[in-house]
Amino acid sequence: MSCEPLQLHVDLNATPVAIHKPALVPIHWQDKVYADLERNVRIGVLERVSQNTPTTWCSRMVVTSKADGTPRRTVHLQPQNRHSVRQTHHVPITFHLTDRVPRGMKKTVTDARNGYHSVPIREEDRHFTIFITPCGRYRYKVAPHGLMASGDAINDLML
Repeated sequence: MSCEPLQLHVDLNATPVAIHKPALVPIHWQDKVYADLERNVRIGVLERVSQNTPTTWCSRMVVTSKADGTPRRTVHLQPQNRHSVRQTHHVPITFHLTDRVPRGMKKTVTDARNGYHSVPIREEDRHFTIFITPCGRYRYKVAPHGLMASGDAINDLML
């Protein structure tokens, strides 16, 4: 998708929430989790935060188990959501969308896998998405899962 970079509307008067201690990653998942972080850096989803970057907003990465036992990385972005203004975009319910398809016609359905990774974040807003891990700080270059504005932006682009 091509679109203008997403602007994050975080209240400038909000007191930033910064976590300075990372959550531990279980030993048996460490190699996979750290490799996935570096893969996301290579494909342009994340960027490392340099040592000389001051910490204002900083979330914690938390790793949990997927149903198949592999690790799922999540970033705790609730403080940013509490201090953000939504960019609401209405999405009709599935029934109403399918009801619009004329009889005898076929409708194509797409899976927007990694769709969030198609929405860049304005460079000046990326500091709101910094998160800490045992191997350093990262920030999103694209819309992260868990941020209210991300879902609103995807819904706006997809319809």
